[in-house]
Parts: sequence; structure tokens; C-alpha cells
Amino acid sequence: MILWFFLAIGFMFIFQVKATTFESFHWQSAAIAIAPFLIFIVAYYLNVRKFKMLCIPNENGLMIGEKTIEVNAEGITETNPLGNCFYRWKAIEAIEEYEGSIYIFVDNLLALILPPESFTSEEEKDQFKGLIKKYV
Repeated sequence: MILWFFLAIGFMFIFQVKATTFESFHWQSAAIAIAPFLIFIVAYYLNVRKFKMLCIPNENGLMIGEKTIEVNAEGITETNPLGNCFYRWKAIEAIEEYEGSIYIFVDNLLALILPPESFTSEEEKDQFKGLIKKYV
């Protein structure tokens, strides 16, 4: 689409070399050449905006919201108001801590998120991380 725009502008200038005044410039041709480019830009912007809105998780959905995490020798069980899910230890890809929250990644884009408020103290948080790392 960008190539179309530059080709159209290029042809307009090549064939209008002798036209040095605005009165002799053919504005209708310019509008027809620019219209597909403008339509593309508007459609692109609307699709990017829609995609961004679709990527935001629901406030009380599966990813963000109240949940209970249980750890045992087989894996991790996550229970929330919408259901529960069990992850075997081999499903855990990484454990990271960012700004006090613990992220237990079970996929590239899916993590069990434990905010700092989930723990009563730093020692409890360290014990939990140690328990997870013991199995992973």
C-alpha cells in the first residue's frame, strides 16, 4: 500500500513536470491516488486499536482476579471462582519475580501471578519460591 502511494505520487510529478502552478495541478487525480492509502491507514489504526483491546485480560477473569494456589508433589492447582486447573511440574517453564510479584510461567504468555499481598512476610515468600524451585 505504501508502494502504491509513492508510485502514484511519482507518476503525478513525472507527468506534471511542466505544471508549475497550483491551478494546473489535477487535484482529482491526486485525491484518487491518495484515497486507497488513507483508507489503509484508517483501517490499520482501527485494527491495531481493536487488537490491543482484545489483549487486555478481564479484571475478574481467569488470568487476573481472586484465586487459590495449592502446591503438592504432583504439581500446582489453581482454583478461582470460574473453575480450577492443575499444572504438572513439567508444565512450569520459568519462575520470575518482578516488582514484588511472583510469576510462575506455564506457557510463553500464561503465568500464575502472585502479588506481594499474597504473602504475610518476605520469609514466607522466599519459602514459597524455594518450594517451587525444589520441584522445577
